[in-house]
Amino acid sequence: MKNKIFVLLASGLTFMLTAGSAYAQDGTVYVPVDIFACEYKEGKGPSDLDAAVETWNAYMDKNDSDSYAAWTLTKHYASPDQEFDFLWLGANRNGTTMGEGTDEYYANGGDVAAEFASVADCPMAGNYASRMFKAPASGNVPENGVLSFSNCTVKDDANYQDVIAAVDAWSKVLGDAGSTGAMYHWYPVFGTGENDIDYKAITSYPSFTEFGKDYDRMGNGGLFMKQQELLGDLVECDVDRVYAAQKRRDGRIRE
Repeated sequence: MKNKIFVLLASGLTFMLTAGSAYAQDGTVYVPVDIFACEYKEGKGPSDLDAAVETWNAYMDKNDSDSYAAWTLTKHYASPDQEFDFLWLGANRNGTTMGEGTDEYYANGGDVAAEFASVADCPMAGNYASRMFKAPASGNVPENGVLSFSNCTVKDDANYQDVIAAVDAWSKVLGDAGSTGAMYHWYPVFGTGENDIDYKAITSYPSFTEFGKDYDRMGNGGLFMKQQELLGDLVECDVDRVYAAQKRRDGRIRE
């Protein structure tokens, strides 16, 4: 099933790269997302990262960059094999701005990169194409909050178009129930090494309070049964990892 999904995704990415637009042929917006897994160097910690981020933000402001948003994620519910101190999550408006920003950073961001490198090592870097199924309740790029990640595979006898329809229906169920969570699928594109998954299912919340409300909706409210009805025959997903998110830079992403 993974090959079928990548064919569908590739058609959208090809259009996006050749036309310089974030819109695929069916009108779906694929946002490039980068994620880095980082470990603090000996003697370094969150305050050192804060200082490096301040330097980086000054560099970004100097270049009038409003096409990139960033967060750092720290583990809240996670397995012991996740051997990193924090994740750096960056979202670009589209592939063109991603490339332009990377060129600029390699050409002129050496001092900024050196300061980051003095604070943490980030040996794992991956790129994903992010598709939104349910927008943030505010309509804006999420502020500090909560993100949950689950790795998913589409069952061999399932059609991915049916998965899309089922996720759309599930998003509506959650919205009608009052959930403020935003929902995304991230498709692995570059560097992740995750050859055994079809996508990551991401849910973001503005707070742990809102996260907890969905916990009640799923359990005591019985929505997990509706989720199984819609998606149980189509996909298999592992147990979610949950992270506290701190916004590091705002950006005009999905416009």
